[in-house]
Amino acid sequence: MVIYAEYLFIENFIAGLLILLLTGKICGLENSAVRVGIGSIVCGVSAFVIFVEMIPLMAILMKLLISFSIIMISYGKRDMTIKRIMRSIVVFYIVSFVMGGVTIAVMGLRGTQGISSNGFIYTKTPTYITVAAGMAVSYVIMERFIGFLKEKINSERLLREVRIRLGDEEFDLLGYTDTGNHLKDPVMGRPVSVISKSAADALFIMAGEEEMEKRYCTVPYISAGVRKGMMDGFRVDEMMVISDRGKVSYRSSIFAIYDGDFKERDGVRGFDVLLNRDIVERGVI
Repeated sequence: MVIYAEYLFIENFIAGLLILLLTGKICGLENSAVRVGIGSIVCGVSAFVIFVEMIPLMAILMKLLISFSIIMISYGKRDMTIKRIMRSIVVFYIVSFVMGGVTIAVMGLRGTQGISSNGFIYTKTPTYITVAAGMAVSYVIMERFIGFLKEKINSERLLREVRIRLGDEEFDLLGYTDTGNHLKDPVMGRPVSVISKSAADALFIMAGEEEMEKRYCTVPYISAGVRKGMMDGFRVDEMMVISDRGKVSYRSSIFAIYDGDFKERDGVRGFDVLLNRDIVERGVI
C-alpha cells in the first residue's frame, strides 16, 4: 500500500488542531494561536511513527512522550502543576478517542479502507471529504456538549477569591460570578471585570494615587440595550481567581469601576468584584 507523506501530515495536523482546541476548552487552558499551531504541527509530524517498527510497550511510551510534548508546547506554563498537566493529557486522549471513533464510523459507513500501526490509522485513498466530515461532526458534538456542561457546572460556582497584583503588592478581594457581564477591552478584546467603588477606593489608597493614575483606562458599556457610556477603569499586572479547582492566573487584566457597592444577588452579599463570564467559564474540569 502506498502512503503519501503529505496526506498523512495534513490529516493528522487538522485532527491534532481540533483535538487541542477541544482539550483547551474542557480544561480551561489559555489559548495561544501560535502555540496551538505549533502543537498541531507536532501532531502531524508524530504521525510518521507509523513507519517505525517497535514493540507495543515502546509504542505506548512513545505516544505518552509525544502527548506530553504536545500539551506543553500548546498550553504549558511555568506555574502549571503536574496534576493539571496529567489531567490535560488524559483529556487529550479522551477527545482523541471520541473524535477518532466518530471519524472511523463515518469512514466505515462510506466503506473507506485503511491500515493501523502503532496506534495510528491511515486511509488507503485520500478521502478528504469523508475524514473532514467525521472530524467536523465530532467537533461540533463535543463543543456543544462542553458548552452544556460548562453552563451547568459554572452556575453553581458563584463565589471565588480574587487576588490582584499591582507591582509587588497583592490585594485579596471576593468575586461573584456574573453571567451577564460581557464587558470587553475595546483595544485587546480581553474580558473586563467590574469592581465596587469602595473596593476600588481602598486599592487607590493602598497602591497610591500616582501609581493608579498610570494604570487608568476607560471601558465602554451598554446596559439592557438602552443605556450606554464609558466607565472608569484600571489595569492590573495580574489577577488570580482561586476556587476549589485551584488557582488560575490572568495577566494584564482590566477592572471597570462601578459607581456604588454591589447589592445582594442570589442571597450572596458582601462581594467586591463582578467577574466576567468569559473569565469564569474557562473549562469543565
